[in-house]
Amino acid sequence: MPSVQLPVCGHIFHAHCLKAILYAKWSGARIQFGFMSCPLCKTTRMDAPLSPTLDELLIPLTFLRNSVKSKALLRLQSEGHDRAPELITPGAAFYGTAPDEYALQRYAFYSCYKCHNPYFGGEASCAEEAPVSSDPKEFLCGSCSAAAVKSSGSGSGGGGIQNCSKHGTEYLEYKCRFCCKLAVYFCWGTTHMCLSCHADHAKITRMAKEELPKCAGVGKCPAGGKHPAAGEEHCLGCGVCASQLRKVMAAASASAAAAPVVATASSAPAKK
Repeated sequence: MPSVQLPVCGHIFHAHCLKAILYAKWSGARIQFGFMSCPLCKTTRMDAPLSPTLDELLIPLTFLRNSVKSKALLRLQSEGHDRAPELITPGAAFYGTAPDEYALQRYAFYSCYKCHNPYFGGEASCAEEAPVSSDPKEFLCGSCSAAAVKSSGSGSGGGGIQNCSKHGTEYLEYKCRFCCKLAVYFCWGTTHMCLSCHADHAKITRMAKEELPKCAGVGKCPAGGKHPAAGEEHCLGCGVCASQLRKVMAAASASAAAAPVVATASSAPAKK
């Protein structure tokens, strides 16, 4: 029975055991790459070349990991978290770690059922708070879900900006139809839902619009506050551009707050 030795840690495994692990991939809906680590020490990652059979699985998985890592890092930088305390504080969990590895742990990405590309689904901490659907057809990226609504003739995909002049439709994000959270699911070809609303969809889809949660308004709403009331589909636009804009605005606000006050002629005390 052929065996394979991992080049970094030196641990040896049956080739068919590693193949089974790589074939099974991650558990659950959220894309995770812990399964690519050494099954024994968990400190090194399996990378090609190992063997022709394993490499057939490893190469596309490595490509997927690099794609998710790239998107996660872009999100981290656009939101201004590339200098997060977890990264720069001695003794913190990710101190001394590459920012893209931290980004992989901070954000949740899912695989689109149609195009198979990974798409952003919010903070990983939010993904842990609610049950996840077992139906892979409900996981569609913003681009594919908008196209699905249009092709079905059931509408234009909701209001809001549905194309980005810089990034196209790749980073489109939708608000949950029933609250102000970021949508992860796209159900029945018509409806975007967040994790918590999807978990309680049997109840919330039967509620009248006036019974749905009210928006907290600009400054408090996770979707920005400038959107229709709950009960309607709404595209939030390009998530990357929105994050970059929030970062610029926050920096400008901090700069204005720190600037010294300069007395003007009208504000100077009058001479006696």
